[in-house]
Amino acid sequence: MDQNEKGAGAMDACNEWNEFLLVSSDTVLCGLCDDGDDKSKFSTAGLTMAQKSFILKDPNIWVGDSGATSDSIFNDMGMQSCKETKSSVTMGKGKSIHPKKIGDIAVTVHNKNGNEMSDAKTTDVAYIPEANFNLFSITRRLRQGFKLGGGKNSIWLEKNGKKIVFDIVIPTPKGAIYCAYLKRKNVEVASASKANKVISVDLARQIFGHGDEARTRKTAKALGFELNRGTMKPCVSCTAAKAKQKNLPSYEEHVLSTESNGRVFLDLSTVKPPGHLNVRVNKPHWRIIVDERAQLKVSDFFETKNCMVEPTCELNGKRRECLSR
Repeated sequence: MDQNEKGAGAMDACNEWNEFLLVSSDTVLCGLCDDGDDKSKFSTAGLTMAQKSFILKDPNIWVGDSGATSDSIFNDMGMQSCKETKSSVTMGKGKSIHPKKIGDIAVTVHNKNGNEMSDAKTTDVAYIPEANFNLFSITRRLRQGFKLGGGKNSIWLEKNGKKIVFDIVIPTPKGAIYCAYLKRKNVEVASASKANKVISVDLARQIFGHGDEARTRKTAKALGFELNRGTMKPCVSCTAAKAKQKNLPSYEEHVLSTESNGRVFLDLSTVKPPGHLNVRVNKPHWRIIVDERAQLKVSDFFETKNCMVEPTCELNGKRRECLSR
């Protein structure tokens, strides 16, 4: 498929590729048309236009393409055994592009959750600096004996027990684009400077893990990013992460609840045996619920914290039902 043609469906509604945004590690959607099935999974809060366009500019994101005759990349990080070529790469609509060079790239295949699946090597990859993103030729793999499978949430190629999964899905008004995360190996830090990316310090903070300004600038410099001038603005995510629960008032200021189930306290504690004893507590998580007015205390023990959630909801429902009679 032609790289310009890939954006055609999205261009009808969004006018530009920048409207695509990554909501989580496994959910991508269009910020203008809000294309998707389950709206409750989508949230555009706090994401900037620069973040949205940054997704496909990641050199480790590869778009699965059934129209390209070979793999192509826009960034030559990690490229080895390079050589010049006079051949051309056929894209969609029969369009031919002459790559600057071809070479091999060793990668580690990850799934959408960031888990390593296997190692792989892509050979005769065409380096096309003017390309918008990386293309992974599906038809070439089919000719190499790979089996193609897939569904709504992902497509995959499999051969000899190894699997390449394209499970990063970008919906478009007329379909979807399936991408895979193939992390490049043999990447020297110095080579990253060839990308010459200019981003804001606030975007860099979000990309590199919400560190302080000094560490963010140091990381960006090592990876070849040029940061615009200016200082960091307050970050909503960092503020929320550092927020503390409001302290409960002292007993003298506290007004007791006058109705049952009006104010209920819940606490969770972990029971641990003394270190010198070789014993295991089967249900170490102790949940305590106290009704303030009735002073009714309910204690239960659970194997995991998750096991506590459903019984607590059921207990609260039964209490409400009894009080409503």
